[in-house]
Amino acid sequence: MNTSSELRESGRSKLANSVLGTRNLMIIAALAVAGAIIVVPLTYLGLVLTVTPDGLIWSACLMGVWVIPYMLPLALLRRPGASYVAALIIGVIGMFTTPQSYTAVFGNLLGAALIEIPLMVMLYRKWKWWAFSISGLVFSLFNGSLYAVVQQVQVTAQEQFLIVLLSVISGQIGVFVTLLLARALHRAGIGAK
Repeated sequence: MNTSSELRESGRSKLANSVLGTRNLMIIAALAVAGAIIVVPLTYLGLVLTVTPDGLIWSACLMGVWVIPYMLPLALLRRPGASYVAALIIGVIGMFTTPQSYTAVFGNLLGAALIEIPLMVMLYRKWKWWAFSISGLVFSLFNGSLYAVVQQVQVTAQEQFLIVLLSVISGQIGVFVTLLLARALHRAGIGAK
């Protein structure tokens, strides 16, 4: 008979507040499914649009929509790795629903890394709007700069500049929308306190 007043804890209790806690994983999984509903159609749209310089310009205008699925888990839960877990789930869904096959996992994890690395550099201590804005800027600059190269489409210097500029503007709009969504979900009682 144990007469000590000590309470016993589960060996996994430290995970409860991490990204691997059951509650947080369930929220991330739900956000990832919603994110896949955005990413899968964007993938097919990208296959059609990104074959011409004008299509690349239109694709750059959609950069902000790409930001949302990767940034929302971080903005909502404020836990390191939330974006990676969501991207992994989105990638697995994309593996079976897009022509990208297994490369969908790598592409989605790259997108998550571009969103998460700036916050990681800040040691996950700055969860302010400007920190998310920097993440969106890194994501948009990287993708906008490489669109024409990856798609192997010849563009002029002016078209390349316009693609990067529109990517950055669209990406910042995506950050703003993501933060509004996170705020609305917080008010509904979902996410970090």
